[in-house]
Amino acid sequence: MNTNLPNYAAMGQAPMGMPSGGRAPRYPALPFWTLCLFLLSQAWMIPVIAIGPSWAVWPRFADATSVLFVLAAATTVGVKLPTSDTQKLLFRLLVACYLAFIVSYVVVNLGMSGTTEAQGTDDGIYYLFRMAQFTAILWATTRVPLTPGRQRLLAIVVGAAYVFVCGMCLLTFLRVIPPELLVAHLPHNRDAGPWNVYLEPRAAGKGSISYNHAYVTAQIILLLGLRLHLTRKKNPFIDTGLLLLGLAACFVSGSRAGLAAMLLFSMFMFLRSLIYIPIAAVLMLLGSLLISPEAMTSSDLSQAAERQTETLDPGKVSAFQARIEIWTTWMEDFRSDPTIWIIGRGFGSARSEGKVAHMLYLTVLGELGIIGLAAYLYLIFVVMRELFRREEKPQPVMWALMVLLLASLTQDTFYPVPAMGHYLGFVFCAVALALRPREETAAAPAMAWRGMPGFPGMPQMRGLAPGQPYPRVMHPQQRPR
Repeated sequence: MNTNLPNYAAMGQAPMGMPSGGRAPRYPALPFWTLCLFLLSQAWMIPVIAIGPSWAVWPRFADATSVLFVLAAATTVGVKLPTSDTQKLLFRLLVACYLAFIVSYVVVNLGMSGTTEAQGTDDGIYYLFRMAQFTAILWATTRVPLTPGRQRLLAIVVGAAYVFVCGMCLLTFLRVIPPELLVAHLPHNRDAGPWNVYLEPRAAGKGSISYNHAYVTAQIILLLGLRLHLTRKKNPFIDTGLLLLGLAACFVSGSRAGLAAMLLFSMFMFLRSLIYIPIAAVLMLLGSLLISPEAMTSSDLSQAAERQTETLDPGKVSAFQARIEIWTTWMEDFRSDPTIWIIGRGFGSARSEGKVAHMLYLTVLGELGIIGLAAYLYLIFVVMRELFRREEKPQPVMWALMVLLLASLTQDTFYPVPAMGHYLGFVFCAVALALRPREETAAAPAMAWRGMPGFPGMPQMRGLAPGQPYPRVMHPQQRPR
């Protein structure tokens, strides 16, 4: 035996990888509880009060909880907490992107356009405000280590938010809860902007998230992906029921791209375990028995089915004609001004001429140019690569983002536009949770280490019966090279 090794008993230290005193590490509680509040607030994204210069910045529950969350995380500055290298890399990339956004807004949007009253000026300020808020949320999430108990509680919180969102979509679609009741506290005039959609029949199925059905389905998919990620013990019956509930909610929301994305996500989850397929068949049969014949033949359900099946009919081009015309107009602008290809029109300029691309990648190209689009695609590549490497199978967060990136061919899903509200902040939070250090969720052994096994004079270790051999723990100097 090498007696020159450190005497951990005399030093009062634990071996490498073991918490001192044998207890599970205690992390600050306040950031975790505010994280729970932030995730719970994702269930209700309708503004709570009409205060502010525009409907786009009317405060929501997520605004208040995100402030509390970031302030609580700030109290841990100076405290050494486990943070993965991937989380640090992602935060640095977002900070670099934010600085580039400022340069694009000031130099290109304001400087080269020469205007200070354009729509793009206000949008640029709004985009910068939201990106600062969302980047702070990602940083705050990296300051919340997860123990097994915390992970279980987060899974319950996210699951409750998911069930509430899906339930509100179904209840507003069936008119059990009138959609106009959800915005009764907001002005019913032009000041409310697109929130007046809740006063129209087409609001059925949008629930408690947004007037934009793309936002509704994206929220449902990511909530489900995060809940499946946080659940350590998988239950095929519960997981299949949640998948079917999400499919029903996306169906009644009216978003064709969102329903297609949810179908793809469900397919990826079902193929991971074939036991989901018979369970899904049984649950669908039981669900059909509970639905009344009147609901099956209602006009709202017929219209929703007709709208969703338009995607399967190549002859019905009218559903996509408007977007095709918009994309054609954007391409004509690119041909008329070649500089847009390189540097774009500037951050926040997409709506300056009343032109919204309805395609994420075209929006990025039009505002930031080919240079900004390349940087944006690189950021997506880094996130997806790290999720593929680090997230535990079946990698639900990675697959949720994958299908939403495909749906972004007709939506501005991952961009700080007003129509997507707080969604990007929720995405940053979910990604940071999925890329947390794996060691945080490992259970700490319930024993008190007072030295190294095998050292002379070491007392009996708590947690072992008399005569039971000590576990083999090797000092770094003893490990084979």
